[in-house]
Amino acid sequence: MAKDGFLLYGSFLSAPSYRVALMLRLCGLRFDYRHVDLAAGEHKSPEFREINRFGQVPALRHGGRVYVQSNAILQHLAAHADRYRGADPDERIAIAETMCWEADRLYPGLTRLRF
Repeated sequence: MAKDGFLLYGSFLSAPSYRVALMLRLCGLRFDYRHVDLAAGEHKSPEFREINRFGQVPALRHGGRVYVQSNAILQHLAAHADRYRGADPDERIAIAETMCWEADRLYPGLTRLRF
């Protein structure tokens, strides 16, 4: 595992996996990557469901815990790296609102286009 102890489970076709990998890079955090073969249904296997109960990518192992759902992972990384998190509570709320809006409105259309 990388020096910082990050292990990203993802798929190169997954936009949420890409977002987490990009955030790791932007924060300068080293990580290891494990590909999850979505086409083969690996994300639904009992072994992967032990990693992520939702059977989705991405999942990020860090510090003895597994984080799931890309927006939650991004918030964890922002707090851990003390970057991109907002300078005060109002900025943090604005960031969280934008992330929720993106997940609800923007992401579904982009995902369909990508696949």
